[in-house]
Amino acid sequence: MPATAGRDALTTPSYIVLGLIKALGQATPYELKAASAVALSNFWEVRHAQYYSEPDRVAALGFLTMEQEQTGRRRKTYRITPEGEAAFSEWLAAPAASAMEFRDEALLKIWFGADPAAMAVTEMERHAAQAEAVEAAYEAFGPVLSEGQKRVMQIGLALQREWVKQWKAAANSDTL
Repeated sequence: MPATAGRDALTTPSYIVLGLIKALGQATPYELKAASAVALSNFWEVRHAQYYSEPDRVAALGFLTMEQEQTGRRRKTYRITPEGEAAFSEWLAAPAASAMEFRDEALLKIWFGADPAAMAVTEMERHAAQAEAVEAAYEAFGPVLSEGQKRVMQIGLALQREWVKQWKAAANSDTL
């Protein structure tokens, strides 16, 4: 199948794999998982197992090449193809296909009747810890981040601080 025909089969995790491999030059699934934990953990979650299955799927579509060690652990190393570069560039240039989605178990519990004030203390602490993690990553990686990456981290930090503010209000109120 020509790679251009397979673009409809690419998903957001596919583009994450393409983007990480493009940034790293080449990567094993373990390296993808490790890079994602540092680079994306504050704003996008990919199931760890996908870093082992998705590269094979994307390679089968012609967007990556794969080399496998013949001995030892038989690790697979992936590189982006010109078709993968083109698909990734088109994805970057296209408008986002969906609005922000968040999945928050605390909000789900409150929706179904949990006490917001009781939930608020641990949620404030959790979001404050995430804000600290974003700040630490920004300090550690700031000099090597692109302007876009810096902006994403600034937005993430602002969102975490807003969550802390909202949970603080919930702790002191009967309603959200």
